Amino acid sequence: MKRYFVLPVLLVASVIALTACGSSGSSGSSGSGGSSGSDEEQITTAIRAVTTSINPADCKKLETQAFMAQNTQSEGAKAVSACEQHAKEVKYNPKAVVVSKVKVNGTKATADVAFTGGGFDGQTAAIALVKEGDQWKLDKTTGFAKLDRAKLVDQFEAQFTDPANKISRSTTSCFVKAVEDEPRAKVEELLLSGSSEPISKLIKSCS
Repeated sequence: MKRYFVLPVLLVASVIALTACGSSGSSGSSGSGGSSGSDEEQITTAIRAVTTSINPADCKKLETQAFMAQNTQSEGAKAVSACEQHAKEVKYNPKAVVVSKVKVNGTKATADVAFTGGGFDGQTAAIALVKEGDQWKLDKTTGFAKLDRAKLVDQFEAQFTDPANKISRSTTSCFVKAVEDEPRAKVEELLLSGSSEPISKLIKSCS
């Protein structure tokens, strides 16, 4: 598969996108939400750490295998390796994240994460978490509490028009129009399916 087919998905992986690959300038901590503090505090700490950490070890520490697989389109050891590699890449990191609406039900939880800057600028992702022992881990990005299509289009255009990707203007325009016009569920599938196939099919249909 040509590399540009997966670029938009890797954008997600680089941001929240939420693999452990954040900016050293963020106020988030690379430490985990261990046994101290309430569940809500631990969850907030874990999410901020995942979105700001530059420590590859945080992949296993703060993310489940399922979360790494979703964000890297890989399985098993390859997903871990890809996550650890993304931890060294900071191009699409957010300037800030705000965690809200934390809901805990036993060893499962959900939270909304709003992004300022980076590849998910203006978006608010819905995250599911699980507690393994004393540690809360991000388990899945389930959707968007807020989806700003205009800012999303800006992100795709920035990647597609990069000369290194060699994507034609007509293909870019076709893809952007689809992102603008497709039902929300389809757009979320493009970003969160855990596979590059939906984006690959759309690009092929536009080529």
